[in-house]
Amino acid sequence: IFDKLAGRGRRDGSSPEKAIVVDSGPEEYEWVARHCRGFEVKTQALIDVNGGPYDVLPLSNNKGQRQTVYFDISNFFGKEPSGTEIQVAKRR
Repeated sequence: IFDKLAGRGRRDGSSPEKAIVVDSGPEEYEWVARHCRGFEVKTQALIDVNGGPYDVLPLSNNKGQRQTVYFDISNFFGKEPSGTEIQVAKRR
């Protein structure tokens, strides 16, 4: 995923302006697993920023550190779920 996102500018997920652009919900969690090792997702919230949909994932680790990651979900929000998303939903 990192290679895919590298061409999309300097996005680190630290704010809506620097949100990670993803093509699916599972891609968000894959990004967190790769780039935020030792942190776990506490919740997930959908927010609107200037008319665009963003997922906000607050993270924390066992040392009490916290961070928040923003994802731009406009590529897929409100569209039909992919086969991967359907499989993930069935497992939950």
